[in-house]
Amino acid sequence: MSSFYLFTGIAHFTNPEFFLDVMPAFMPSHQLLVDLSGYAEIILALALLDFSLSECPSIESDIAKTRLVYGVRLHDKNSV
Repeated sequence: MSSFYLFTGIAHFTNPEFFLDVMPAFMPSHQLLVDLSGYAEIILALALLDFSLSECPSIESDIAKTRLVYGVRLHDKNSV
């Protein structure tokens, strides 16, 4: 899971066009949100790798991020 988040987080900066294309129209500042989500995914990947940290916050942030992304995508799909 950590490697997936790390790869995807880096891809936010190497191929931002992909992520900008899937951003819902109702969300403001697309580039800023793509950058912030890229940073968040990289930080989450590193937190999931660091077992000295408490595992609960990493898992909870993973669940929250997944719910947010799928919620936005479902809203976008229904609005088309």
